[in-house]
Amino acid sequence: MAYSYQNSKGQTYYLHGKDVTLQGGRQQRIHYFAREAKPGEALNDLPDGHSVVENPRTGLPFLKRGEAPAPAAGSKSATKSTAAATSKAGTGTKAGGASASRAKK
Repeated sequence: MAYSYQNSKGQTYYLHGKDVTLQGGRQQRIHYFAREAKPGEALNDLPDGHSVVENPRTGLPFLKRGEAPAPAAGSKSATKSTAAATSKAGTGTKAGGASASRAKK
């Protein structure tokens, strides 16, 4: 029996997986959900280290890899890089300047 997931809208999706060849010739395993179980591609279990997450807007399920472990409490470099990324994200002058100039036109 294929692994199934029922979303918040009551729709049932079945987990599938297949090996694909990328443009560079590399082989990669992909996973996807479909409303019908396809013979030969339907999987019986979740892949190790993955969990099912539902898109809140569309209700479509997708696989998410396991969460990375939290940095140690004494790790100052992780705290600094997170704080720097947060402050940089909020002060984008290009986006602010572009929207301000658009509003004046």
